[in-house]
Amino acid sequence: MAPLTAESSVGTITAPIEGAGDAFEGELLKCPVAWLPDLPVATGFVLEAPGIPVEIRCITTRLAEQDGEDGRRSAAFLDGEELRAVALAVQAERLTSADFRGFCLLKLQDPGFRITEEIALAGAQASEQERSRPWALGRILAALGVELRAAELLAAAPSVHPSKPPRRAVYGTAADERAA
Repeated sequence: MAPLTAESSVGTITAPIEGAGDAFEGELLKCPVAWLPDLPVATGFVLEAPGIPVEIRCITTRLAEQDGEDGRRSAAFLDGEELRAVALAVQAERLTSADFRGFCLLKLQDPGFRITEEIALAGAQASEQERSRPWALGRILAALGVELRAAELLAAAPSVHPSKPPRRAVYGTAADERAA
């Protein structure tokens, strides 16, 4: 399988699409959860938690959730923003393992349920220190009693370097682009 490449502000990132292996999972566990939704390559991973009868599938971008053939949920799905909210609440000591399992079970029953910062923090406010010094994924998972089962890079995110916007966005018309 061909390697996956994506442009980022630090250059080209090249990685295999599947089977990234233990090294990738190790690096993922070291990555601050708050940074995951901003990665230039979508990352997916599978978690296992005691008391949850299905996998917990996480993706750093939006994911179309799917039901099983019998109409039941095949997994509890969390996206990058939900992961960020969960991590902040764990770091602020406002979310316990039991709370997290409850949220996952709610997501199984109601696919429209979203874990927001307000819900995860139970109405409290996170401190500036908690926001500015995010914990690594491994530390968050350990605090929740959850285990990482698998991880993979999924696809390149669209990339536009912030210092070089597309000409159409700057000039507006094809005639303006030709004149430039």
